[in-house]
Amino acid sequence: MTFSDRRIIDAVESSFVPVWETVAPAAVAEFDLGDGRSVKGTVGGEIALYFCRPDGVVFDCLPALQSPAVTLEAIERAAAFYRESGGAPEEAIRAYNVERRTAVAFAAGVDVRDASKIVKAAHATLDSRLAMGAAADDAMTTAAFSKVLMVAPAETVTVVEPGGLWLYSIQIHDWIASEPLRTPTGWKTTIFETILGQKLDGETRRFDSTSVSPLSLTN
Repeated sequence: MTFSDRRIIDAVESSFVPVWETVAPAAVAEFDLGDGRSVKGTVGGEIALYFCRPDGVVFDCLPALQSPAVTLEAIERAAAFYRESGGAPEEAIRAYNVERRTAVAFAAGVDVRDASKIVKAAHATLDSRLAMGAAADDAMTTAAFSKVLMVAPAETVTVVEPGGLWLYSIQIHDWIASEPLRTPTGWKTTIFETILGQKLDGETRRFDSTSVSPLSLTN
């Protein structure tokens, strides 16, 4: 797990004061199997790693759960920026996020102006696919595939966000560079609902197991 990795723990403790806050319960789907048995799975729930000044103002953010290597790089980069900028004054925050936005877009080979449109299109495609099936099937599929296992030569098996990092990052850097500076609470709705597409309602949906359609492996 990323946040139990010793490298992550050491990096955070050497440069930051770690604080964990639950901003909303994850949405859950529960399937009644009968005889008092049930299966539960989350169909939402996401994280954001904020890097803040002592006054709580966010100067950088890593969206979604990422691998230890990606997370460590983000922590070290944010710590270096804070140190080298002399405490992350506003002008430096904006310049840093413009630079990061441009660098991420360049590495991904996209125009920064297209990031928001690509994310909206991706969310629309997912929503349309889910809308084609029954609610129980949608919930089971989302619960099963909301995360993916990745194996890399330099790392152990870890749960990571299945894609989207560069698109999320471009948007986040764009917002921080151009909008009024905020604390994590002020960014909550923008980060989770607008960018990550995660509703903060924490609903629980319950289904009878017979409502889930058989899965065809031939179509």
